[in-house]
Amino acid sequence: MIIELFIGINKQGNLQSVEYDDEREYFSLSGSEYESPLTEGVGRDNAIKTLKDSDYWLDIGAVKRDSLLLNYVDWERLAEDTITSDGWANVNGDYQSFGEFFGVEWFCSLSSRGQHDWEQESIKHWFIPEKDAKRILKFWEECHLKDNVLSDVQNARKFMRRIIEENKLMTDRVEILKKYFNSEGVER
Repeated sequence: MIIELFIGINKQGNLQSVEYDDEREYFSLSGSEYESPLTEGVGRDNAIKTLKDSDYWLDIGAVKRDSLLLNYVDWERLAEDTITSDGWANVNGDYQSFGEFFGVEWFCSLSSRGQHDWEQESIKHWFIPEKDAKRILKFWEECHLKDNVLSDVQNARKFMRRIIEENKLMTDRVEILKKYFNSEGVER
C-alpha cells in the first residue's frame, strides 16, 4: 500500500510529501510537491484569465500568429465556453480535489513528483520532526530501490512504519489543510 506522508511547507508555500510503498519487494520512496491550495472560484477565475489571453492560444498552437482570425475571436466568450465544456481544473495545471476545510472544497495541483524533490533547507514549516525528515532523506539516498533482504533496507522499512504511525495525522489531507492554513506565513 502506498502511503503519502506530508513533510511540510516549502519556501514557495507549496506542500511537500513523501510516498512510501510498503508492499514492494524493495524499498521505495518518491516525493511530491503540491502547489498552494485554492478554491474552485479562484481556480476558475485564474483559468478564465489564462484562456481569454490570445497568447495562450498562440502558445499551444491553436491559432497562428499571422491568422486573420485573431482579430475576430471573442476571447472572453471562448474562455467561458471552454470552461463550460471542459472545466477549469486542467488549464493552469492538473488540479484535483484535496479536501474540505472551512466548509470549502480546496484544490491542489501536483507540480512535481520524483526522486528527491525536496531538500531540508527548502522547508520553512515542518509537519514532522526535522530529525525524522533527515533520516527519511538518508534512507532515501542509501536504500531506494534496494532489495528488502538487506539489513539497511529492513531498518529503513521499520523506521518508515514507525514514522508514519507516529505522524498518522500527516497522512490525512484534511489535517494537512488545517496545518497549512494555521501555519505562519501562509496567505489565506
